[in-house]
Amino acid sequence: MSSNDILAQILKFIAELNTRANITLVIALWGAFLSTYKVISDYRKNVRNIRIEVSYGFLMGHRVGPDVLNIQAINAGYRSITLSSVGFIINNKAQIIIVDPQGTVQLPHTLEEGTSCTIYKEQSDLARQLKENGISGNVTIKGFYRSATGKVYRSKSIEFDTEKVE
Repeated sequence: MSSNDILAQILKFIAELNTRANITLVIALWGAFLSTYKVISDYRKNVRNIRIEVSYGFLMGHRVGPDVLNIQAINAGYRSITLSSVGFIINNKAQIIIVDPQGTVQLPHTLEEGTSCTIYKEQSDLARQLKENGISGNVTIKGFYRSATGKVYRSKSIEFDTEKVE
């Protein structure tokens, strides 16, 4: 098929669209698309979109500090949220709430749209607390933040070995 044949087919298609019924159909479809987009856009603006991430790290100051687990809350939505507590979920069962958390903010904290905050826990303290409660070896850990309304936002799981922490 030559380029002239393709061009002829395109022009024929455009000529067929140039009827009153087809123009009305195109305008109706465009209106349906725009109204659907508006509904989805408004919904996203009214829903809180909080992501929680857990990561390994260490503190730095004048010297390299202890190994820590970071729990970061990221507000990717358009509404602020008040975070009231933070902690870990161990093996999808036990919850450890971090009392007097250390990090970039003090709780309760209002997390505005487009911002984040991080709380950290020293790995050696966490391993000690787990062992004191009869939990040792390799465990799965999720970080969580609880909002002022009681909703819990959780991270994906990571592996943590209480025996490999110094």
